[in-house]
Amino acid sequence: MINPIFMLPPIEFIGGTHKKIQIMLRSNVGTPYDAEGHTAYFSLAHYENQSCVSITQEMEIAQSGMDGYCLAEVELSSTDTAELCGRFVYQVTIIDEDGEAEVSQGICHIFRNITPSVLMA
Repeated sequence: MINPIFMLPPIEFIGGTHKKIQIMLRSNVGTPYDAEGHTAYFSLAHYENQSCVSITQEMEIAQSGMDGYCLAEVELSSTDTAELCGRFVYQVTIIDEDGEAEVSQGICHIFRNITPSVLMA
């Protein structure tokens, strides 16, 4: 799976809410990338300071119909994103059985929750 930087689809949601993210893995020519037996990670860093990673979680690789295991999924809880707001870079890292890694990135906008007390009730 080889993609140019920021080729993953944009993600948008409100901070402090539960978010299930699904990324269809594709090769550099756009065909489904079968990642069966591979390990995937989702990371999120603020756009302005990408050396400070806010979230890193292992993703689940699921089967997507006849295309094989090409759907990477991660669930972010409301507490994972409660304090986040702004423009972020997210990264999906796929590591194959030989330890070789492929990395792709996308942009994530997390909007400030204007009534966070409602979520805490």
